[in-house]
Formats: sequence, C-alpha cells, structure tokens
Amino acid sequence: MYKFLSVFLLASSLSAELSFNRDVRPILSKYCFHCHGPDEESREKKLRLDITEGEMGAYRTRRGKTAIKPGDPMASHVYLRMISDDEDDIMPPPDIKKEMKAEEIAIIKQWIEDGAEYQGHWAFQKPQQHSAPQVKNDKWPENQIDSFVLSELEKKGLSPAAKADKRTLIRRLYLDLTGISPSLTEVEEFLNDQSADAYEKLVDRVLTKDTHAERLALDWLDTARYADTNGYSIDDHRDMWAWRDWVIKAFIDNKPYDEFVTEQVAGDLLVKKPIQEMPKTSWIWKKEVKQNEKINLRKRFHLDSLPKQAHLNASCDDKFTFILNGKKLGGSDLWTKPMSVEITKQLKVGWNDILVKAENVASLGGFVAVLKLDNDYVVSDKSWDVQFNNGKWLKATEHKVYGSAPWNTVLKLQEKPQLNQDEIQRVVATGFLRNGMNTHEGGTLPQEYITFYHNDKVDTVSTAFLGMTTKCAQCHDHKFDPISQKDFYSMYAFFNNSSESGMGAGRGGNSNPILKVNSALMSKDKMLAAYNERITELKELQVEIKKQEQYLGFKSIKGVQNIDKEIQVLNAQIKSGKTSVMIMDWKPKKTHIRIRGQYDQLGEEVQPAALGQILAFDEQYPKNRLGLAQWILAEDNPLTARVAVNRYWQMIFGTGLVKTSEDFGSQGEYPSHLELLDVLALDFRKNDWDIRRLIKKIVMSATYQQSSRYNAMAAKVDPYNRLHHRAPSFRLSAELVRDNALEISGLLNHKVGGPSVHPVQPLGLWAQISHFGHGGGGGFSSQAYYEGKALRRSMYTAIKRTAGHPAMAAFDAPNREVCTVRRQQTNTPLQSLVMLNDPQFMQAATFLAKRMKAKSEQVEEQLTYGFELATGRLANRAEINLIKQNYEKQLKFYTENKEHLEKMIEAGNDADLGALIVSASMMINLSESMTRN
Repeated sequence: MYKFLSVFLLASSLSAELSFNRDVRPILSKYCFHCHGPDEESREKKLRLDITEGEMGAYRTRRGKTAIKPGDPMASHVYLRMISDDEDDIMPPPDIKKEMKAEEIAIIKQWIEDGAEYQGHWAFQKPQQHSAPQVKNDKWPENQIDSFVLSELEKKGLSPAAKADKRTLIRRLYLDLTGISPSLTEVEEFLNDQSADAYEKLVDRVLTKDTHAERLALDWLDTARYADTNGYSIDDHRDMWAWRDWVIKAFIDNKPYDEFVTEQVAGDLLVKKPIQEMPKTSWIWKKEVKQNEKINLRKRFHLDSLPKQAHLNASCDDKFTFILNGKKLGGSDLWTKPMSVEITKQLKVGWNDILVKAENVASLGGFVAVLKLDNDYVVSDKSWDVQFNNGKWLKATEHKVYGSAPWNTVLKLQEKPQLNQDEIQRVVATGFLRNGMNTHEGGTLPQEYITFYHNDKVDTVSTAFLGMTTKCAQCHDHKFDPISQKDFYSMYAFFNNSSESGMGAGRGGNSNPILKVNSALMSKDKMLAAYNERITELKELQVEIKKQEQYLGFKSIKGVQNIDKEIQVLNAQIKSGKTSVMIMDWKPKKTHIRIRGQYDQLGEEVQPAALGQILAFDEQYPKNRLGLAQWILAEDNPLTARVAVNRYWQMIFGTGLVKTSEDFGSQGEYPSHLELLDVLALDFRKNDWDIRRLIKKIVMSATYQQSSRYNAMAAKVDPYNRLHHRAPSFRLSAELVRDNALEISGLLNHKVGGPSVHPVQPLGLWAQISHFGHGGGGGFSSQAYYEGKALRRSMYTAIKRTAGHPAMAAFDAPNREVCTVRRQQTNTPLQSLVMLNDPQFMQAATFLAKRMKAKSEQVEEQLTYGFELATGRLANRAEINLIKQNYEKQLKFYTENKEHLEKMIEAGNDADLGALIVSASMMINLSESMTRN
C-alpha cells in the first residue's frame, strides 16, 4: 500500500510530456527486457515488452490478463506486478536484486494513462532533418549548434555562460585538438590579432597541424585496440606501427570518413592485384652426394578444407617418382623436364603426405616442389624428412631460393604484379582488423582461438562504427537489442573468409597474412636510423648488465641473451629495409553458428550478412567485407554518421551527446540533444564525410567558446552540464598529461610517426609478468623491459597489454585488449604520487626550472614565467606570493640540508636551482595545468 501511495503521488506530480524513447524504454530495458525482450532462450511467460502486437506483444491478453492496456494502469498486469507487495508477484523479482524506484514506476503509470504509445528505438530510425529552433536570445548563436543548445537551456530557464577570454580559448583549442599547450609565441600572436576573424584563422591553423592528426589518431588507437604485443599469457612482440602511421597520415590528409572506414574494413578488396608477394618456395639441395648414396624425401602439409583447384609442379636433377597420399602421380628425370600435375582429387582434409622416391643411386642432389591451391602457393613447414640408403628418416632444413635458378626458370613461375604505394597503404589499413590479441602458447587449439579472433572483429566493427554491443549474441539472441545469434555469425562470416589461422607467429612477431612495407609517414632512412638508435641503447645496457651477476632476479646472461634477441629482430628489419604489418586477405570458407558460442559445436551454416534488424543487407552488395563497408556507410544506415559525430563531440566536450558512446542500443543513454545529433549527422554525410569541417563547426560555435566558470544556480538544474550551460572542465587523458608536461618543459620530441619507443618505467616491471628467460633468450621486447631515453609523444610508447606503462595506467589508459571508445576517468592519490615521483615528470620539472632560470635573473620573473608556461595565463599577485613563499621555503631547506640537495642530481650544489625544480614540479602538478578549462 505504501508503494502504491508513493507511486500515486509521484505520478500526479509529473506534468512534463513523456517520451517513450527518452523516459520509458530505458526503464523497461533496465528491468524487463532480460526476461521479456528479444532473446527467445531467456524469455518468460511468452511475453515481450519490446514489441506491442502479436501473441507475445505487450498489448496481448492471455488468461484474462492484459499485459499493458493503454489508458488503464489498473487493468495492466505489468504495472500491477510492479506495485505489488507480494514477493511472489512483484516484478522485477527480488532475486535479481533490481528494485524499481518509485519515480520509475510513476513514469510507467503516467505513460500507460497517456495511451502507452510505443516508438521504435530512436537510434534505429533514420536521422531526421530539423530546422534550427527559435530562441529568445537570438544574438548569441554563432551557428545552428547554438540554436539547439540554447533552446534546451531556455526551456529550463537557464542562460549560457559568458564568452571565454582569448588566453583560455587558445589553450582550450590546442589541448582539445592537439593535446598539448600552445607556445607563448602562438598565444601572443593570437592576443595581438584584433581582426574579426582572428579566432577562425587560429582554428584553421590548428586543424592543419600534424599534432592535430596525432590527437585524432590517439583516440582511434583505443578504438582499434592497437598494441605492440600480442596479449594473452606470453604477450610477445608484434610490429603494427606501420598501421599506426597509416592512421596518422589519414588524419593529416583529412581522408573522408567513408574512405577511412572502407579501407580499414576492406582495403585489400579494393586492390585488384594479388596482395602477397611471390612465396619463398622451399626446397632441398644436397651438394656432396656420396657415391652409391640414395636419397628419399618426405613431407606433410595440413588442409582445413579442400581447395577447388590444386596443382603441383616439381623438378629434380635426376630421376624421381612423386607419390601423394599413396598414389603415384608421376616423376621427372631432368631439371629441364619438370612434372606438372593436377592433384585436386588426391587431396584430403587434414594431413596430406608427399613421398619423393629416388630411382637412381646418387639421385635427388637437388629437388624443388611448388604446391598451388586455389591460386595460392603453399609451403607447409620449415623442413623435409630425408632418408639416406633406406636408413633412418632425419630432418633436413629447407633452403629458400625465391628468384634463383634453377627452379624459378625451369618451373616458369611468374612474379605476381607489384602493388603501387597507394594500393599497399589500402591493404595496410586492414591492420585495423588484425590489431586484436593472438597467441602461440603451447596447447593452443587453433580452431578455438580463431573463433576468439573473429568474435573480437565483430565486436570491434560493431562498436567502432555502429555504436552497438554484439558480444551478447555470440551465445544467444541479444537480450536487449534486436540482434539474433544468426545475425552475429552472419557478420562473423565476413572475417572468417581469410587465411588467418588460430595460431600466432611464435617468437619474433606477426602472424600471417602479413605484408612487408615502408611507412606512409617515415622514410626508409629514418626508420633505419630509429632502429640503429635503439640498438645503440640496447648495447649500452648490455655493457652494464655484463658487470652484474644477477639481473632482474636472473643470471645476467639471460638479460644479455634477451637483448641479443631484440637486436637480431631489429637487424633483420634493417636488412630487409621494411617493417611488416598484419593484414586481411580473402579466402572463402564455410561459416556456421556456434551453438552456445562453443567453437566446436557447429549449427546452421550462414552466409555473410550484416545486422539485418538495423538495416537489411542489400543483395546488390558483394558478400565480402567490401559489401560490409558499403552497408555500414549506406545512406539508410541510421547509426554510422550519428556514432561518428558523437565521438568527435565527446573528444571536444568530454561527454558525447549520447553519453554511452559505445552503446546506442536499448541499454544506452538517450541523447541530450537528439535533434542536434541528427542535424550534425546529416550535415556530416552531406558534406562528404569531412572530419575537419565537422570539428571546425563544433569549435566555432558559441557553445564551445563559453567560459567554464562554475555557476551554482545553473548546476542545480543541470548538475552534469549535459545542457552545456557552460564550457566543461575535465582532466587531460593519460597520454596528454605526460605530453603536456614535456611540452611546457621544452623536452617534447615532435617527430611524427615511426616505430614505438621505450620511455622510462620501473626497471624489471615486464620481467615480473612475462616469460622472462623462456627458451634461453626470451622473446623480442616482451620478456623483459629495456628502457630507452625517448621523449616522444606518449602515443608512440610501446604498449605491452599485460603491463601497461604505470604512469598511463594510473591515469586510466586502457590496456588495449578490446575496443575502447570511452575512457573512464578516476581521481586517486596514486595519480599525485606519479606526478610527483615519476622520473619523467621530475625530468620535465627540472627542464622547466632551467627554462625559468634562463629567462631572468629575478626570482619573481622566473616564477611568473613558469606559471604562464604551465597554465597559459598570467598569475595574479596572490598566486605569485604563494608560489614565491613555497620557493623561499624550499631554498631555505636546501641551503640548510645539502645532503638532500645532493639527491637531486640535476641541481648539483645549486640550492636556488633545487628550489626552482620543486617550484616547477608544483606548477606541473597544478590542477589547472592538467585540466582543460
């Protein structure tokens, strides 16, 4: 009774018009859809509350009870169960520990009284064009964004904040669009430009900076789960930095978003020429055959499925017979008379056996075989078995002789057409799909792990481009959104059609398919210089390790061997003049639903298709990833443009128009400004998916240019500033905290692109969670940590998935194991400890102090200069007095306690510099220094 009265009183107080999508659907989704939603497996009582009609719809009457009766809550069984005091009747049931709030039940009551009108989920309806609303303060809007924002503010009786001053604007713009503060010279130029379009000219300059492209790329690396190791237990090295360079170059070139999407999803299918280079076909050659010595060869190769066409070419320096799976296929007696035979019918799924029998004594001095399956050249492993004079079978290492006589000429293999640089970079773009984790750990079941890899691709594409969570549908129909398990595996089929296997590459890098490339941003010479610089650092460290008996808890020889391994891999790339990147290719395979998500429990076969409940997959689209890209970018797709616009809004304002930028489904948040989101989405598509134009439009708005000064009265109405009654304030993200500290100290290296680098972190950190010393030398860059001296932007820091850089982790950087489009922000004491003690931040403080000391001989001028560098503004008298008091206190301490000054190595015996370093550290640690205002 108490609950009923509370609900009655609340419902009677509700006066605003309810919206089903904004007010009602989130409540039904939160409490009801799990048992009365789209998932057939978990559905109770044959009732669906996500639809209205039919024998299971919300309006149906069963056994005399109507689930929801429009206009009559007391005749609506769903509502009666919500207000029941009986534990056996109340919904949701107590055992799920989700008790509805009285105000939520009141909303359901009023909605039913108003007619219980259902609407399709807003995100699944096409964006609609809207005229800019009329506003009272018609002089405030700078563009249509402002009209929509001001309209909502005026409905709540609020007014926007005053315009921010020019110093605040330029610093905000630089931090938002580049991630680092403007130089004081740039600030002065802007302050001195009194022209009416000064701000617009500033925006145009910033949008064309390489640092802006890097800032955009940083968020995309989270989305694409980019890292420098493979993840899982061994978490060894991989090379994908050429893909990262592709991303940065795409933003430098302002590549239209539709091309940006298409190339990452299907760049390999845009290229007509074969992607892979001519295979380095393996063979065996025995140079010194003893008299009367007879040789036989044996080899096995594994097929997951039968090819449509298979062909074998083989040749030898003498007579031989070729036997495949027990069937004699033919032979040859001279190099100049190679055997060529169709072998499709002789192949089987699983292991296939080749036997090459010598027919003469001292035969098979040199032999070559080339296997061609569906136009792909195949070599199974790294060795043959060899038998001398019918004795024991032994291993014989193959020799790779691509491009050499005699076999290349005799077998008349033609080189595949070479890709040009534009084509190569389109293929590199597909590294987006290969950034996920993989493993080569002992005991790994390839078919199990390839399922994990493709599941990850479905989840990444769905989250990145559609703002949809699909993981739920791996095992059953989605419980909240109209995504069936069949939909999930139909999308899975797009990615299953590749030659990628379930095993990683083992020690030293990338797993097939791969492409050897040069970076789109860094010349070959600069790449080689970067690798040589790293080798120099490693050799210096080796010298130090050799002086020790123990290193990181192991014999020092292990550390030396690990570094040798790393140097070997670096030298291999130096020798080839290229790096490699994992890519996608096309190799048709059958795809089945995995029953309950189990990799080995195959159900119905499915064909490649997208999420049909959101938008049907047009039959005219090719059934490959190019067709998927066309579906993602289709004019009728309601999600793609909205999701992209929302992410850029989130980057600039800290929170998207849809707060749950990763989830536009039923569990996601309703937009704060749906009409504005639709207008921006349509404008983005109409104007050729121009990212730079979209960002300029946002930052040119009066909404963006507001002051961030806190307004207590407005905050009572709009506590989370979702209506934008002022500009938001939020701490910089992890990488930008470090980058900005290095920038204001003058230490930041602005080089763009290139291999990942290794800044300072706790010595031996990686060794504690890796297979350090495994296999007598460990894996490249993964089994132990060898720090470098890099002061480059943090986006280039080598990321080990199982042990992210501690300073980055403290400030909430993700581990890049899964697609992340919205970072969480926490505030912990550990962050302060990092800022005060991390060697990188102490180094930044030291160099900032030296800049201050070089600026002037007067302490007050030094401190004023440092404050301006750190915050972008001039300190007031009260602030200068406080900073000076702190400086004088530290100066007195170091003058009286020389032993503490000696610990600050950079200060030497200079107490004045020591006090300045502490003052500089304080400035770097100011909340204002780390905050976008």
